[in-house]
Amino acid sequence: MASLNQSGIDRQARLRRVKNLLVVLHDAFCSVFALCIAIALLERPANLLHYMTSLAPLAGVVALASALSLWSQGVLSSRWRLASLFDFLAIVRGGALVSLLLLIASAAAPLALGYNVGAAGIFVFFMFQCSFLVGGRVAYRTYRLLHQRKMKELENIEAIVFVGPLKEFDAALRAVEQGLLKNVVIAAGLLPRGASEAKSVRGVQVYGGVDQLEACCSSLRLRGFSVCAVLTATSLSERPDELRDLQLAARRLGLQILRLQPVDFAQSPGLVPLNFGDFFLRHEIRVDRDRIDEIVRGKSVLITGGGGSIGGEIARRVVAHGARELVIVDISEQAIQHILAELQADNNGCQVSGCLADVRDYARMKSVMSHAAPDIVVHSAALKHVDLAEQNWQEAIKTNVFGSLNVLQIASQIDLPMLVNISTDKAVDPVGMLGLTKRCAEILVARTKTIERRQVLSVRFGNVLGSSGSVVPIFLRQIASGGPVTVTDPAMKRYFMSIKEASELVLVSCSLAHVGTPDKAGMNTATFLLDMGEPVRIVDLAEQLIAWCGWTPHVDVKIAFTGLRPGERLEEALVAAGENASPSLVKGVFQLDAEGQGFDHIDAALTGLRHAIDLDDKNLARQALYALINAPVRLAVDAA
Repeated sequence: MASLNQSGIDRQARLRRVKNLLVVLHDAFCSVFALCIAIALLERPANLLHYMTSLAPLAGVVALASALSLWSQGVLSSRWRLASLFDFLAIVRGGALVSLLLLIASAAAPLALGYNVGAAGIFVFFMFQCSFLVGGRVAYRTYRLLHQRKMKELENIEAIVFVGPLKEFDAALRAVEQGLLKNVVIAAGLLPRGASEAKSVRGVQVYGGVDQLEACCSSLRLRGFSVCAVLTATSLSERPDELRDLQLAARRLGLQILRLQPVDFAQSPGLVPLNFGDFFLRHEIRVDRDRIDEIVRGKSVLITGGGGSIGGEIARRVVAHGARELVIVDISEQAIQHILAELQADNNGCQVSGCLADVRDYARMKSVMSHAAPDIVVHSAALKHVDLAEQNWQEAIKTNVFGSLNVLQIASQIDLPMLVNISTDKAVDPVGMLGLTKRCAEILVARTKTIERRQVLSVRFGNVLGSSGSVVPIFLRQIASGGPVTVTDPAMKRYFMSIKEASELVLVSCSLAHVGTPDKAGMNTATFLLDMGEPVRIVDLAEQLIAWCGWTPHVDVKIAFTGLRPGERLEEALVAAGENASPSLVKGVFQLDAEGQGFDHIDAALTGLRHAIDLDDKNLARQALYALINAPVRLAVDAA
């Protein structure tokens, strides 16, 4: 096998040398031919034959000087199929250098060269030399482009229509020409509203605006193209209204909508299906990835709940940003196996491992964390579903409160440099068991930060579109079965963000762990809030999703209202009473300063909480939880 590989490498090397020799011969011939034309244009016809027969010394000098000059500018080593403006400028620089050398040689030794070209002749030579050198490369690129398009048409590769500004249209066509986007034929283009107009780009026709999709497809079918999809530019995500119109038009025509996958973390550009969240959500915050690099690169990271939606996406970000080691801790064997199989396939040099452990098991967690000795712990393990947490309140308390307490205590014992706790907007003035237990976790983190002066923090954010239990996959299943789509209440609102944006902002928030040491006024910053934008009505989300699937809301697919569940409320808040949100040093992240309060009551409240679990008394547990967060008891029915 090794000998076969070596044979292939040797064959490629020989082929490359042959190609380089052909390029040198082509450029030398073009240079000599340009010299002959210059002399033919400047000399009288009667003297032309005499000069041409004595041109051998000068032709040799020109050929040698051209080869050396073009080589010095990198022209000989460039790929003709990728020839660009920079290569053409290099040809001009090389041609100018040849002309300068020829001018000096003609002036210094005209008899030795056999002919004195003169300034006028050198100028004409320069113009024709550049034209021939550039023309050969342009002709080769044009041939390859037309040949590729012809071969794809013969292979019956289905065509796509590109939608986006001219600049991104040109970039997409270049990517196809250079083989970065494989098995793709861009047959036409459409422009977003207000974009610069053009009739064609790189020989591909531009039909007009987004509203011309149907006419464009009809025209392409008459030309013999079979259109299968619409390709949207990356910048089109900033135009949700146009994306929705485009989606509806594409659904009517039976076309799939794709989007360009931008080059990120050394990945090649590609095509991926357009997701609902690509145009329903607000435009994502541009995260400072250099700051994430500074935090993660070369570090050892441990993620509890790393097999879940949020923990898994944070794991992907950690590996992509060059962590030295990643330890994924989860109670689910299947979840760990799934994320490990994905990350170990392409881990960017990061050592990835998984540990089966329950955060409620203090001894096991201490063994795992002590052995891993991480630089950063992301505590994502939690019970996160409102109805399940309400019905199984004992498990929610054991995991969200005492599991978090275990992780914090172990972090202090092993002198962990940094810990970030994942929280939720349901922890703000909580009414249900999920919010109460997550608010308790925030309080425990604040106590650790205040008393032990450790770099720990909580990051609070709302619903994550696409995470486990998200309403979108639930709605999609209901739509696929013909409905109805079940919504709790017409007035219910929630905050949403994408899972990628949430994960990146969590990591970049780690740089704020040192912020907020308690001051003389008793202020403390242990909790940070992600910028969630404006809340979204769930019924609007359902209607948009039904329309995105190609149906008419309330007509083709009904929407049914089921009423609030225990532990739910109509609207979530992001900032609690007594908290003050102010911009942090990181865009998209706010720091929450709360009036200082003592933590002496916490141990007694935890004891009461354990006692309530032993007695299986939910009301007593609620009282202990409210005592722990130092808030008056609110009844669950207050959710309505």
